Order: sequence, then structure tokens, then C-alpha cells
Amino acid sequence: FFYDLLSRGDKGYEYARVRTWTRRFDVFVLDKVVVPVHLGDHWCLAVVNFVRRRFEYYDSLLGNNGRCLKRLRRWLSDEHADKRPASMPELDLDQWTNYTPKDVPRQRNGYDCGVFMCFFARDVLLAESEPSLAATAAAAVAATAADSS
Repeated sequence: FFYDLLSRGDKGYEYARVRTWTRRFDVFVLDKVVVPVHLGDHWCLAVVNFVRRRFEYYDSLLGNNGRCLKRLRRWLSDEHADKRPASMPELDLDQWTNYTPKDVPRQRNGYDCGVFMCFFARDVLLAESEPSLAATAAAAVAATAADSS
């Protein structure tokens, strides 16, 4: 997975491992880049949001992961330096913010994080404004619980 490869190396970051992942497309023409993040035993979602100029992190356990957002910020800078022609303007990430909402649905067990991550991704990609994460995830978990009983 992308984030796992990016996070390896002596210093916890290695752009060379993911450099070729974007050789056939330009990430800078996208509205968002969605990055599933696996933390060993927990799934979260990170987003590079070009429209809002921010790095986003969604966690159904309401955790913070500044390290992840810092790595994605560095990746975007390295990606720009590597893939964009010198004639393109510099990428000024100083104006970008980090966003880790706490009003997201929260998992109530130790195994639904992957489902929450998928719904976070769906809502983030389909939302024109702020995603309606609470309604979507709550409905999905309720439906899953009803199906399993």
C-alpha cells in the first residue's frame, strides 16, 4: 500500500518507494488524493484536498496523526519537485492546513475500522462540501448489524 511504502526507510519516510506510482497521471490536476492508512491493527483515511488546500485525517477512534499529515505534506512537495516542470510555479504548502475532524462516526468495537475507512473515503470523494460522515457511517453500521443478526 502507498502509505506503508512511503513510511518505510531509516527516517520513516522514503519517497523513492512511491515515486513511480504517479508516473502516468498528474496528481496536481485532481481535486483530492485519498490515501488509506493502515497502522498495523487499525485503518484510517488521509486525504490531500487540493480544493480546500488542506491535509485531512479521518479516524473512527478519533485519533490524531500529525506524523501521517507531515509525511503527506512532504510527499506532495517531493512529488511537485520531481514531476512538475521548472516553469511551473512553486508549491506553497505554508498556506495549507491540517484538518482532523472529531465529529465523525466512532466505531464501538475493535474490528469495524476498515468499514468506517471505506465510508469516509466514499463520503469525502462524493461530497461537494463537508462530507456527511455521521449519517452515512451510522446507517452503514446499522445495516451491517441488522444483516448479521
